[in-house]
Amino acid sequence: MTSSSVLVQLGQCGTQLGHNLLDTIYQDAVECPLGFSASQNERYHRISTETYFKESKTGFHEARAVTVDMEPKVVNQAIESARRSGKWTYPAGMQLCRKSGSGNNWSYGFQIHGSRCENEVLSLLRKEAEKCDRLSGFIVVMSLAGGTGSGLGSYVVQLIKDNFPHSVILNPIVMPYKAGEVAVQNYNAVLTLSCVLTHADASVLLHNDHLHNVCSKSLNIDKVSINHLNTVAAHQLASVLQPADSLSNNSLLELPYKRQDILFDIVRSTSCHSQYKILTLRSVPHLADRSIAFSTFNWPSLLKRMKQMHLTNFFVDEGMDWQVRLEKSMPSYTKQHSKSLGNMLFLRGEGAGKLTENDFQEFFDSRLYASWVPSDEQCHIWSTQRRFRQYEKSVSMLSNNSFCTEGLDTVINKAWNMFTAKAYLHQYTKYGLEEEDFLNAFVKVENVVNSYRKL
Repeated sequence: MTSSSVLVQLGQCGTQLGHNLLDTIYQDAVECPLGFSASQNERYHRISTETYFKESKTGFHEARAVTVDMEPKVVNQAIESARRSGKWTYPAGMQLCRKSGSGNNWSYGFQIHGSRCENEVLSLLRKEAEKCDRLSGFIVVMSLAGGTGSGLGSYVVQLIKDNFPHSVILNPIVMPYKAGEVAVQNYNAVLTLSCVLTHADASVLLHNDHLHNVCSKSLNIDKVSINHLNTVAAHQLASVLQPADSLSNNSLLELPYKRQDILFDIVRSTSCHSQYKILTLRSVPHLADRSIAFSTFNWPSLLKRMKQMHLTNFFVDEGMDWQVRLEKSMPSYTKQHSKSLGNMLFLRGEGAGKLTENDFQEFFDSRLYASWVPSDEQCHIWSTQRRFRQYEKSVSMLSNNSFCTEGLDTVINKAWNMFTAKAYLHQYTKYGLEEEDFLNAFVKVENVVNSYRKL
């Protein structure tokens, strides 16, 4: 039996990205690419739609989704956009909105909106969970920067963990631009991370700066919009959430569609320790539509690019230092390669299931991993002969590795400088948050960062 997942969209960012993710998943599920038999397509379609949708009485596919935002505009836009697609819709009555937002204030979102909306949110979550024959868990999409997404989002993640203790929580989180979108975004980020790293089973960090680089450098988009960022993020997330076949680490023998509990498999394969639950996500290729027809794809090239992106902590396959090797670092490169706790590779396209152990050998190199990670748990391979969206071959990688600390260091330092100067603290304390809460959040996030540094 296929396990179902409930998507929880929180705040403006979570609602917009969640809508893009559902649309990407549905469009991929209904495609009938060449080279894939009708029966194989039917099975892929069935597993995908049963996981993220349910069929309504009108014949439409209804998303397994709960949407919470304190302002109705973006929620209404997402509902209308899905309805206009003529293929899938949001379930009626599974949205919670108010008439005023959280003013980019984590404290207001958590302390005020959280307590006021707790019963209603919990009721929606239970209703949607009860519609699943077999509930795997929740995909909670939110932002680190705003007030509703981060503050109320943290409250909802905690609420889910308390009331669904045996369900998996996969938490894609959008990190704001380093240059700054909101004056207090670093406060909000530290407070959010301290909560979700405690209660979520795994958090996928989606950096706006990285997504922007994909848009501008790989897709050749001159003026990058929020929708462009969400489209790339949704594409990458869907590439690891859609059905695939498991390849065992030892024999690399294909096991037909064993992967039917997607969230459990991700958490089991990447988050082996409660102190290490931060995931990064990469995928290749990303090409402008006009370039795809003139491009060729082969597995050795895609895997080579993915390996180098992983070694150099790049999220686009342009501008990487190809001199960086596991054997030794070049003089111009001072940073040591990262240490991983668990990696997942997803290969989609013709010939993916026919690759041999030699094709993945470099991803199983013990020097890439912490010394205490068992060899058979280091890297997990998933594949399908079915292409993903417009690319005839593609590779995605979920990784739990020490490079995640680079982005977090900047956030922590900026937030701490503001805290020691007591900047904006009154905006948080007047809604019930105390300075001790800030200190506890700093300690929690710093402990996680230091744990990754010691790998």
